[in-house]
Amino acid sequence: MNDIQSLEPPTGLPPPNLDNAALPTLPPSTSELTSGRARGRRRGLIIGGAIILGIAALSIVGLGLDQALTHDLLSADFSASDDTFKTGETDEYKLDVNEGSYRLTSTSAPTSPLMTFGWFARTAYYVEIEASVVRLEARDATLGLECAHSVAKEDNSGYLFLYDPSDGYVLTKVSDESGAEVLERALGVAPQAGTRIGISCGKRSLLPNAKTTITGSIDGVEVIRAEDGDYESFEAASLVFWPVNADDWIRFDDVTATVPGK
Repeated sequence: MNDIQSLEPPTGLPPPNLDNAALPTLPPSTSELTSGRARGRRRGLIIGGAIILGIAALSIVGLGLDQALTHDLLSADFSASDDTFKTGETDEYKLDVNEGSYRLTSTSAPTSPLMTFGWFARTAYYVEIEASVVRLEARDATLGLECAHSVAKEDNSGYLFLYDPSDGYVLTKVSDESGAEVLERALGVAPQAGTRIGISCGKRSLLPNAKTTITGSIDGVEVIRAEDGDYESFEAASLVFWPVNADDWIRFDDVTATVPGK
């Protein structure tokens, strides 16, 4: 199963045209900053306010033994037979497979970021997600990955590792109740063609008061880290893209999610 989300900013911009669909609007970010470096922080924060398009609750029943025990949670190579991630169109984006990779293209100047989900074979309590950036044709685009804790019609919660052109690398927590919260920031540069980006989420200790550790990596090297106590399990990976202009695009390939050390 797979799906997409189109997310709306908290203030100042019109919502996407939803063709009269009665879809929920989740709480906006608390950030109201609009310029310079502050603009980058706002983009990182408002990932939390979502309009969810076509999300169906994931019901996992009758898992076979291999699925229940697997440590290879997700693998997408975007071959002709690979349907791990959704293709199609939203009001502001087109999603397709191009030259054996997954292309996300803005069809207008987007007022909201795009999140597209691939579901794990089972719930994971420690996960490492990676994706290769094949090519990026977008100036000032925000992009990244999410460890999705819960995705349903009225709920999107999890941890994100983002590159933002005004803010560098950002780790963000999102929830339907409180919007978004930046956990950590670090200096960083835009991922180039051939770069492999990654996020890991999970407890590193068995102690009762241990928190979830979230890290972001570039080509296997950790560049940012944070801890948080809210989410301990994860059910999906998300690719995130928010360009500035129409006809901006990015191509991802070789998206994987695994249990580290297994």
